[in-house]
Amino acid sequence: MFQYLYFMTAAVLLVTGCGSNSSTKTTLTHAQKSINNRAKESYGYLANATVHIYKLDNGVKKLLFTEKTSNGRSLKEIGNFKSHISDLAPASYYQFEVTGGENWDADSDGIKDATPSPNRNRYVAIYKGHHPHINWWKKKSSTNTGTSE
Repeated sequence: MFQYLYFMTAAVLLVTGCGSNSSTKTTLTHAQKSINNRAKESYGYLANATVHIYKLDNGVKKLLFTEKTSNGRSLKEIGNFKSHISDLAPASYYQFEVTGGENWDADSDGIKDATPSPNRNRYVAIYKGHHPHINWWKKKSSTNTGTSE
């Protein structure tokens, strides 16, 4: 069942990666900017959230990278993270999980809130290699600390 779930999810969700931290001066590619925008549309503008990047291999998750989402003065700067896209094999599947952090647009009105709200959800996406499409889904946390169920 576990492998079937990953197979079906991966068939629907394809990816490349998200951009870089707002503090870096690296120019983002068009694909990276597009993925950053689509990811933030799904999980919001989360600053200082933890991102775990796992490789999926025959139902086993192996942690490859841990990142933090960016903070910033504007919503455009908030929620970006390094995807390590150049380190991902094109034929392999990966799971990205985003937990914790602070949501700077909790009401989803496109305007940065005066104060952030704590994120109590876990957001997950399945990536396959370097494909340019991504979709995220949310799982509610059972605690107020942002940890997953």
